[in-house]
Amino acid sequence: MVGIVLSDITRFFMQASAGAAGAASLWGFIFWMKARKENGERSESFSTLSRVTFVIFLVAIGIFLATWAYSFFAFIPAAQAHEGIVIKPQRVDIARGFELNLPLVSILTLIALLGIFLWRKRDLFKKYGGMIFLPQFLLVSLILLFGVTAEEFGRNQIFFWLHGWHSIITLGTVVAVDVLYLVTLHSAALKRALYPFFPVMSAAIWIGLGLDFASVFLIIEDALHVTSQFLFNQTVVGLIIINGAFLSGKTNDFLISLIRPDRVDSISPRTNLIFGISGSLSIVSWTTITFLDFVNLPFSYVEFLFIYLAFISIAFFSHLVLEKLLATRKVVPSVV
Repeated sequence: MVGIVLSDITRFFMQASAGAAGAASLWGFIFWMKARKENGERSESFSTLSRVTFVIFLVAIGIFLATWAYSFFAFIPAAQAHEGIVIKPQRVDIARGFELNLPLVSILTLIALLGIFLWRKRDLFKKYGGMIFLPQFLLVSLILLFGVTAEEFGRNQIFFWLHGWHSIITLGTVVAVDVLYLVTLHSAALKRALYPFFPVMSAAIWIGLGLDFASVFLIIEDALHVTSQFLFNQTVVGLIIINGAFLSGKTNDFLISLIRPDRVDSISPRTNLIFGISGSLSIVSWTTITFLDFVNLPFSYVEFLFIYLAFISIAFFSHLVLEKLLATRKVVPSVV
């Protein structure tokens, strides 16, 4: 298909998976800290949440390492082969980023392996998990910051920094919220611990959106091209804002209102339906924005919109299937 090449697809998966891995490490560290400060049931609940986020990290980092390895061998030889010949600066900047990230990715891999060992020992993970989560978050952050490195420092480099790193607190946090919501649906204790954190996680997503806007303003004079893809992208951003302002905020307030000292009220099927639609719109929207950073597609605005709505429908029905599957197999007990 015109506008899509394999190296661009792998870089998209790198970005998305790194964002999810960074977010899982960030929120896992916060949950681990809460587990250390709390007592009794709340301590156990936060400890369980930290273990769940580590599983999210492992899945994400597995995808990241596979796509990073492919992209490393795709970009570095190409840059070396063209040494002395004028090539697109962006390709040189990407190759330079891979070279800088090689030692960071190597260290991250070792820490992930150590984390797996600790995760298998519940008491050790509860005691030392933070020593895994924090380095993971810092390393993923550095990898995203150096992912595209210009030869000279300037506004373009600041754009690369902001535009790369915000995936942790936008797309990555959206993924973490959705997974945590699903796996805690049938545990009152975990809901009491998790639901009060949703407003904080939503605030992080808003901050990430602000960073994205700030990064775009740095290069808008040079990069602004009004196309159907550009107009569609702005539509998706608008839907994210509407969803966050009118649905996510009310959703968080409603979920917190369900919490009681002795129980957690259940969610009605209709309300759960609304939550599913809102969550599907959010995760598809952020994935769409991230994906379109790496490709230029020859679609009309209507075609973009049709594909977007189709993916929201797929995400929504997948959400329903996963919800039933997780409930049947009782995933949370197997994690702890």
